[in-house]
Amino acid sequence: QAGFALRVAGYENLRILQGGYEEWKTKGGMDAYKKAVNKQPKH
Repeated sequence: QAGFALRVAGYENLRILQGGYEEWKTKGGMDAYKKAVNKQPKH
């Protein structure tokens, strides 16, 4: 529900965490976020 509300409010760059905070940490946490951001094309 929160993800839908954020999209309605204009936020499009978001992901829904299915496993919650613990799964996010096991998948790399902030390090994974930094890698994903660096892969985005520069404008």
